[in-house]
Amino acid sequence: MSGAKERVMQTINIPHMEMEDRITNSDETQIITEGLAQIKTSGKVFYNPVQEFNRDLSISVITTFIKHYNEEKLLKQKKRADNIKININQKEEIDTTYENGVSILEALSATGLRSIRYAKEIPGVKKVIANDISQKAVDDIKINIVDNKVDHIVEASHSDATMLMYQHRRENQFDIIDLDPYGCPSNFFGLDSTGSERRWFASYYCYRHGRFSRELTRNLLQQIWSDITKDEKLS
Repeated sequence: MSGAKERVMQTINIPHMEMEDRITNSDETQIITEGLAQIKTSGKVFYNPVQEFNRDLSISVITTFIKHYNEEKLLKQKKRADNIKININQKEEIDTTYENGVSILEALSATGLRSIRYAKEIPGVKKVIANDISQKAVDDIKINIVDNKVDHIVEASHSDATMLMYQHRRENQFDIIDLDPYGCPSNFFGLDSTGSERRWFASYYCYRHGRFSRELTRNLLQQIWSDITKDEKLS
């Protein structure tokens, strides 16, 4: 079992109060290493180490989604041109930008950690937009992008998340939208898919929202991880 998988399964069994106690509130600048990314952060920009398992999980889910997305796209191309030899098992590399790859929006980025990990750990990516409404957060995101040498993939954006998604509802649509709000994400429902005629994927997390019970979350994660590992064995 990989490190990411181990962290996900361990977190499933962490008591709720213990998770709450792990939130970083320090005002001192810290260097945080997570996955293949290393960022600088302080209490001025929100960083929640508890969500590391969510980031691990989303990387695995998105990687699986891209794999199926690309296979489906290649099969359609093959049907349109039977005389063209297409390798459906071709492998994309991480930390590399692909002109025909997927575009990802992290709408509420904070430190940019998740976007940087997406660029460094998910193959087949065209670009990642790390957006935040806070200017301080965007300043930190820009620094972390350069420090991690992913400026050829990740772009910082200073905008309201709902407005940004609305602006991209017709042109330059995102293939994948990641939302990790403080509280219920219902305000964003519908904005992610408005006007979209393409295959797309949305990832939602709801930090500190009581309506999503701990037991439901545990059962859901176990089911998701079971599906991911099953897919890996079949591929």
